[in-house]
Amino acid sequence: MKITPQKTKDFGYIMIEDVYTSDELELIWSELSILNFMMNLDGQRDNRLESAAVGKDNIKLYTGNGILLETVYQNRDYSPILTYNRKIFDPEVFDALSKTHPSNHMIPNKDRTMINRYTEGNKYLSHHDEAYYTAITVLNYNPENIKGGNFGFPDYDIDCNLETNCCVLFPSWVKHEATAVNTWEGGIRYSIAQFMYIYPDG
Repeated sequence: MKITPQKTKDFGYIMIEDVYTSDELELIWSELSILNFMMNLDGQRDNRLESAAVGKDNIKLYTGNGILLETVYQNRDYSPILTYNRKIFDPEVFDALSKTHPSNHMIPNKDRTMINRYTEGNKYLSHHDEAYYTAITVLNYNPENIKGGNFGFPDYDIDCNLETNCCVLFPSWVKHEATAVNTWEGGIRYSIAQFMYIYPDG
C-alpha cells in the first residue's frame, strides 16, 4: 500500500494506492460476482441504505444499489472483503492520517462495510456519513467501459481521481459525492465503503 497524506484548511485525509494484492483481488472479484447476483434479486436492496440515502425534500441521493456485508455473513471470515479490508486498520494508516489534522488522532475499533454498485447514470449526491471516519475503495470491472463517477469533496472543490484499487480515508462529517457514471458493455464501478466508529472498551 502506498499512503499519501492530504490536507485542507478544515480537515485532513489520506489516499491509499494498491490497497489489495493481486491474490486478494482475485478472491474479492469472485465475491463481488455473487454479491452482484444478490443485488439483482427483487427486494434485496438494503433498507438501511434506502432510508439513509434520502436528503431534504425527499430527494434521492443515491441511485445505484448496495448491500451491507454484515447482513450477508454470520461469520466475517467467510468474506474475502471483510477479511482483507482489515488492512485499513494498519497502524501505519492511522499514523499517516493523524499527521494530516489534529482532530484525526482517534483510532476506530468498529466498522461496517457497504458495497455500492454504480452502472449507467448512477450517482451519489453530496452527503455526510453517520460515523467517525469513512474509507472508500474503488474497484472497476471492465474499466475501459467506464467514464465519470468521480469521487470528491464538493464543498472544497476536490476531485480525488480514484482509480481502481485505490482508497480515500477521511472524517465522515465531510460532505462527499460520486458524480454520475457512464458505463457500457458490462462496465461496473463498485465501491467498498467502510464506516468506522469508536466505542469505549468493554
